[in-house]
Amino acid sequence: ETGWRPSKSFAIDVTLATVPPAQGVSSSASLEIATLKALEDYTLQGLGLPSSPSSSAGNLLMAKVAQRAENEVVGAPCGIMDQIACLHGRRGALLPIDCGRLQVLEPIQLPHDVVVVGWLSQVQHQISGLSPYLRARTATAMAAKIAQRVVPAIQSIRSIGSIDPFVFRKLIEPVLPLSIRGDDFRSEYGEVEDEHR
Repeated sequence: ETGWRPSKSFAIDVTLATVPPAQGVSSSASLEIATLKALEDYTLQGLGLPSSPSSSAGNLLMAKVAQRAENEVVGAPCGIMDQIACLHGRRGALLPIDCGRLQVLEPIQLPHDVVVVGWLSQVQHQISGLSPYLRARTATAMAAKIAQRVVPAIQSIRSIGSIDPFVFRKLIEPVLPLSIRGDDFRSEYGEVEDEHR
């Protein structure tokens, strides 16, 4: 992605003792971002460049590289929200993210008397392989492809989320099949393009 290659081998020790794996709390994104931060520090120090805080554009590139690692190395077709949250999230604040436009707004500090609680359900979370997540994402990408015929402004899976609900109900919902075989879909609509890759 950036063209950087290490000049010699090295090891990175990343400890995620407080982030439980496979629970849907961004453990893989945390590991990816921690690794990329370590590489960033290594390149700045290793090349003799002055260390500086990451810029917003640099953080977005880092999030994209981490997402690409998850998609192409791990084989998990995830979006980019977890990586962005790991880079920009702040304790005691909500983080407004527009994943469709890849925009991150300033964190909104919660009042001191407000507490947000996450419940660890112990349900195994999986997005690689033939997971429910992959099936839902594929179905959404297929719906976007079908919807392009009636609403040409839909260019990708990302843009389907910005469609007005009235337009969706009036124009798109009536043309979406309840089910369709993959071969039938491909012969009618072609291949699905999903920009997570």
